Amino acid sequence: MLMTRHPIYSLEFFSGIPESILNSIAHESQLRTAIRNQQVITKGSLGDELFFLIRGRLQVVDVTEDGRELCIHIIHEGEYFGELAVIDGGTRSTSVVSIADAELLVLSRATALQLIYSHPILAERLMKKLAFLVRLSSQNRAMLSIQNPFQRICTVLTTLIRTLPSNLKVIELPPQQSLAGMTNCSRETVSRAIGQLLNTGIAEKDRKMLILREPERLQSIVKGKISIE
Repeated sequence: MLMTRHPIYSLEFFSGIPESILNSIAHESQLRTAIRNQQVITKGSLGDELFFLIRGRLQVVDVTEDGRELCIHIIHEGEYFGELAVIDGGTRSTSVVSIADAELLVLSRATALQLIYSHPILAERLMKKLAFLVRLSSQNRAMLSIQNPFQRICTVLTTLIRTLPSNLKVIELPPQQSLAGMTNCSRETVSRAIGQLLNTGIAEKDRKMLILREPERLQSIVKGKISIE
């Protein structure tokens, strides 16, 4: 009978850690599932676990004073989250909701901290992640200050670009409601903006993915150098 390899061995965060250590972590970890729209982390709850996304997609969300839900960013497969509360022992500062059915690997706070304190390479990766979150917060504030909603949407789309081995640049689109929350726009505005990118040949759509044919033009829109509205 073929044994399935534990997903912890495929996580980039743990690359370079001895297999004997990973074997121990695998036994101490938990595997959980989440269905679409399920809340994985609740804002204000105790931060006693570190999460890794094995399969699926999640979104980090917050709620404004007037009750609007804002999507802060998207969590992709292989990424981890929940580290802030794990580090300081505080409560969760945001909520995390599944966009699609998801599989998660979960470590207790005690296990996660012991690993981080024992392996400098993990501490370094964690510091880089925290630096990324600070930069992301600054970028979000700058993006929301842009008056043109089409330019705001394009700005967020550029943060979702990934390059395939073929050097093709693609964007895995989050739900329109999520993209609307990230850009402080309506779903209709998001739909029109994506339609403009398709109509002008900047991108093509393949199911839930945008294939960028002219990524330079998209960057020019973000910088305010050109407008296609």
